[in-house]
Amino acid sequence: MKINRQVATLATTVITFGSLAGNVGAATLITFNDGTASGSDISNFYSTSGVIFTNGEWSDLSSGFTPHPDSDGLRLSGDGANAQPKSGSPISLTFTTSMAVVSVIANNVNANGARIDIYDSEVGGNLINSHQVVGPSGALDSNFVLTASGSGIRRVELYQPFNVESEGVLFDNLEFDSVPEPSSSLFLGLAGLGLSFRRSRL
Repeated sequence: MKINRQVATLATTVITFGSLAGNVGAATLITFNDGTASGSDISNFYSTSGVIFTNGEWSDLSSGFTPHPDSDGLRLSGDGANAQPKSGSPISLTFTTSMAVVSVIANNVNANGARIDIYDSEVGGNLINSHQVVGPSGALDSNFVLTASGSGIRRVELYQPFNVESEGVLFDNLEFDSVPEPSSSLFLGLAGLGLSFRRSRL
């Protein structure tokens, strides 16, 4: 009976893990390659994907630096070639349902840096998490992936945290998911159950 209980526990854990693993990879990816024209506001263009943009417009990333991964992306609305979103005027994204993880590629990251903040409300609310990077001064081909995760993400803000030079920042490949990735503790738990089951049979 002892072995049977352990088998049942192991089987339940494996099924749970399989369910979580099956949901991972179902994230929504927005490449910004389907925009109407560079300089046009994005607004609710991607509302069917569950996200609405404020202060964000499509941008052709091919001028003056090496874009990643392609030439179409996201920049601050009405800022033209400056592309300098700041904490007081960030590019803002709101989700129609709560998310658990958000990532975006930051292009042309220089000494002004790039930052993602995630909040638990469409307006105001609490800061859940953030991720910030800083590149070399005057960088034109310095690209980073910003990632932030937490429970109940309803709003994202993208901006430059510093103002030490005139260079801007552009974004590409926004990805978000309502299901977090399986934690390392889940893998360790599976390994531990397997080892316990093996010992009980010896």
